[in-house]
Amino acid sequence: RRQLARIPKIAVLIPTYNEGSEILIPTISAAVGLEPAHETWVLDDGERDEVRELATELGARYLARPTHEHAKAGNLNHALKRIDAEIVAVLDADHVASRDFLTATIGYFGDSRVALVQTPQDFYNVASFEHGGGDAMGEPFHEQTLFYRLIQPGKNRWNAAFWCGTNALVRVEALREVGGAATDTITEDIHTTIRLHRRGWKTVYHNEVLARGLAADDAAQYQLQRNRWGTGAMQVLRIENPLWVPGLRLAQRLGYAATLLGWFDSWRTLGLLVL
Repeated sequence: RRQLARIPKIAVLIPTYNEGSEILIPTISAAVGLEPAHETWVLDDGERDEVRELATELGARYLARPTHEHAKAGNLNHALKRIDAEIVAVLDADHVASRDFLTATIGYFGDSRVALVQTPQDFYNVASFEHGGGDAMGEPFHEQTLFYRLIQPGKNRWNAAFWCGTNALVRVEALREVGGAATDTITEDIHTTIRLHRRGWKTVYHNEVLARGLAADDAAQYQLQRNRWGTGAMQVLRIENPLWVPGLRLAQRLGYAATLLGWFDSWRTLGLLVL
């Protein structure tokens, strides 16, 4: 990690739509208390007066947009046009950052070609649908432990780690170069990273849990979430397939393929069940 010549202008962005105050209060409070100096912005696509008041009371700034196209990606892109920052840290409304979230990650941007620093997703509702018994690496096991603590670090070896939506820092210059967060698919995070890698930007995976959020609590939420991820993967394969588009290294193509083609495992599972 290179040393920063100076601390860049940082904005912590918290996109929200319909999350209640019981979820937003710890997220906003933790974000406001982070060091070094930064602005915290609540990006409210629900245009709620009570959220505006809550943000102001907790020391954050509030931003809503007049139209709501392209969901979270559109919300972020709207904010990028109005916020003066060199680095944006993105936290989902239900993810609470630890005190050293910024200090542990901002140094990577000492390399002027680093566009993204991603950290693991971990969860504090350990009785959720996707949590199981036993321990993994000293933590309560959940389905995404394998991906976030083992697979993503492997991708990082080949500059193929990708944005996972939350718990990440992104260089604004790089985002603007690729036209902002991708709006052509519903998985704007991985799609945007493909565009960053195609233009020669670097990504970094920092394998340390620095924020915890809410996992899918029941089977219905779990199915809805996975259906969205799977649909987005199919859209990416159709619109900007990393196996064929120019600008990617072979290792990056394989890294993306391992994730996007993994959704076809369902056919293998179906065959097993039929047998």
